[in-house]
Amino acid sequence: MLTTVQQENFLANEKNKTKLIEWLVETLTARRIEASTTMRDTDGSIVRCGNVNSHSSVIVIGEDVDLFVLLTALTPLHRKVYFMKPGRENIEDKVYSTRQL
Repeated sequence: MLTTVQQENFLANEKNKTKLIEWLVETLTARRIEASTTMRDTDGSIVRCGNVNSHSSVIVIGEDVDLFVLLTALTPLHRKVYFMKPGRENIEDKVYSTRQL
C-alpha cells in the first residue's frame, strides 16, 4: 500500500505506529528473524539483544547517540558489534565498531 501522508504525520498517530510495529514483528518472525517489542528501556533492550546473539558479528542501525554509547560500554571485547548511523541527503552512512572505541 502506498502512503499518502508524510512519515512524521503517519507515525504521530499511535494507532498507525502500533499497527506498523506489529506488522514488522509478524513479518520478520515469519521469515525466522528474531523480533520483539518492549515498553521499557528500549536502548538497553537493543544492546542486550545484540550482545546475546549467537552470530559472530551484529550490526545495529540507529540514530540515537545514547544507543551508541551503551553499545560501546556494554559490548564484551570479544564481540564484533557495529553501529550504523544512516546518512541523509548528501551525508553518507557511517559505521562504527565498538571494538575500535
